[in-house]
Amino acid sequence: MRQLVYTSKAAPGLGQDDVFQIVQTSAGKNRDTDLCGFLIYQNSCFYQVLEGPADAIDTVFSRIEKDPRHSSIEVASDRQIESRHFERWRMKRIGPGSDGAEQALDEMNGQLESAGIKHSVEQFLSDNR
Repeated sequence: MRQLVYTSKAAPGLGQDDVFQIVQTSAGKNRDTDLCGFLIYQNSCFYQVLEGPADAIDTVFSRIEKDPRHSSIEVASDRQIESRHFERWRMKRIGPGSDGAEQALDEMNGQLESAGIKHSVEQFLSDNR
């Protein structure tokens, strides 16, 4: 099992409706490829966590790197994990326009901590206010 965390900048003109569509499409594809995770969208920047089989992550990340809807992709973490931390979500969206973004992150606090990415999420949110 593998966990990949990356950040990127949204392409100019990408709006909330576009982000919603990305998440909807990703959730369907992730279901088919046994991936899970979440996406934070804040101030035209993305923070995404993907968990699942290594080959599936390789395939989807290759597609992500070629996607013109974002740029400046930086891998924050890429590691083997014993078990999934975000298995409930094929792709959860957190950010402006999502219901209760702060509450969602508060509720995820334990998962973020156990996944070893709490500080990374906090830093991303702080940097992209």
